[in-house]
Amino acid sequence: MSYRNLDIYKISFDLFIKTHKTSFLLPKHELYELGSQLRRSADSVITNIVEGYGRSSYKKEYERFLVFTHSSCDETINHLEKIILLYPEINSEFKILRNEYDNEIEDTIYKISSDKRALTNKYKKFDKISKNKRYDRKYRAKFYLLKKVLNILIKDEYTKRISTGLLNTVLKDAIAVNEAPTRKGRAIKINYATQISSAPPRFALFCNHPDLLHFSYIRYIENKFREAFGFDGCPIEIVVNKKNDE
Repeated sequence: MSYRNLDIYKISFDLFIKTHKTSFLLPKHELYELGSQLRRSADSVITNIVEGYGRSSYKKEYERFLVFTHSSCDETINHLEKIILLYPEINSEFKILRNEYDNEIEDTIYKISSDKRALTNKYKKFDKISKNKRYDRKYRAKFYLLKKVLNILIKDEYTKRISTGLLNTVLKDAIAVNEAPTRKGRAIKINYATQISSAPPRFALFCNHPDLLHFSYIRYIENKFREAFGFDGCPIEIVVNKKNDE
C-alpha cells in the first residue's frame, strides 16, 4: 500500500491544489507574503502525511507526524482566516477552503487517531479534557494528539543517557565560567561528574568538600546540564559525593 491510497492524503493533496491556485487571487503585494505562507503551510500538510507514512512502522514517529499534520492544518486555517478578514471582496473562495480544511482534514485526523487503537494502547488514556464528551470531538482530538507528542518527548528525555566524557566537557566549561564559591575558608573543587542512572536522570558530582557545596551552585550545574542536553519536562537529580583520593 502507498501513501497515495490514504484518504487523508487524497483530501489534503486536492486541497493543496485548490489552495495554490486560489492564492493567486490575492493582490500582487501579497503573493509573496500571505500567499507564500499559505502555499507553504498547505504543502506542509501533505509532506508531513507522506513522511509520517514512511515511518509508520515506528509508532512514536507516526504519531509525531500526525500531530505535525494537525499543526500545519491549523496554520493553514489561520492564514485563510487572515485573508478572509483583510480582503472581503475576494474572500468567498477562501471561506470555502477554510471550511474544507477545518472539516475534512481535521475530521480525518481525528478518525485516524481514533481508529489506530494499536497506537493508543501503548500510551496512557486520554486526559480529562480528551475524555470529556461535553467537548466536541475535534477539540478532544486536539488535546489527545498534543498529549501524545508530550508523552513521546518526555519519555525520550526521561530515559536519556549522557556519556561521561561529554558530561564532563559541559561541567568543565560551566566551572570555567563560574567557579564554586569558597566556604568557611575552604576552596571547593569539583573533579568530575557521571550519570549513575536514568528514568529519572540521576547524576553524581565528585568533589573535595561535598558538605560545603551550596545548593544554589548545584542548581547552576543542573541548569547547565539542561542547556546542553535538554531533559525537558522531567526532573534531574544531582547528588554530591566525596572524591576518593586513592
